[in-house]
Amino acid sequence: MNIELEPNERRVRTRYNQINQIWEIDDSWHQHSFKSSRKLVSRFFDKAHLRGKTVLNLGSGDTIYDYGATIINLDLAEKKLVGLKNAVCGSAHNIPIKTSSVDAVVCAGSVINYCNAEVVFFEIARVLKSGGYCYLEYERSGSFEYLGSQGFMGDIAVVSANYAGAKEVVWAYGDSFIHSMINRSNMQCVRQSWFHIISPMIFKLTKAPRISAKFGIFDPLLNHCYLTKWAGNFVVICKKNGMMEAQ
Repeated sequence: MNIELEPNERRVRTRYNQINQIWEIDDSWHQHSFKSSRKLVSRFFDKAHLRGKTVLNLGSGDTIYDYGATIINLDLAEKKLVGLKNAVCGSAHNIPIKTSSVDAVVCAGSVINYCNAEVVFFEIARVLKSGGYCYLEYERSGSFEYLGSQGFMGDIAVVSANYAGAKEVVWAYGDSFIHSMINRSNMQCVRQSWFHIISPMIFKLTKAPRISAKFGIFDPLLNHCYLTKWAGNFVVICKKNGMMEAQ
């Protein structure tokens, strides 16, 4: 297939407007991703004390968070925003809300893998208030399923992935690259975790996503071992430094 050198927002918007259900019930791999993400986001809201605060759900799709905060739901695909409160149609590359206007940003579901991460990080830092928090989730270039592929373990790997019955192009990112973007955006990492830790290894061997996804049950046990080096998904919680705005 043809590999794009830049994320194509028009393609992403068209594709996601056509998908009826973002997290398909019979897709066990992405159901594990969804459940892991929901659990981690819930913990994030609790530990960051976001009840009563304003939170940007960046790349919301039709995912709703209701943890006692005011949620701004922003997505590129306008059809996914129908029926959502505080819905804003726009791009993560140019977030259409005011500077220093939100207490936290949630960017879950591998949204950033369809984006230029450097641009998005500076936009996140711009809209966050000083001391605000960001929950970021992404697919890693070091995932074992990409072993042998060009860009494996690199800063950026342009890869082909299967989702909702079709192949699509995503940008997988390296952890050191993401951490450098966090630092350059005047933020700091305060917590991190992984999921789909050994599932990619099983998938590499079997090419069977349903079988592979079952191994996600071991994620909580494996979050502090060397196997995270080859995990599929990484979650980082970062905090915007005080006073000085990102340039």
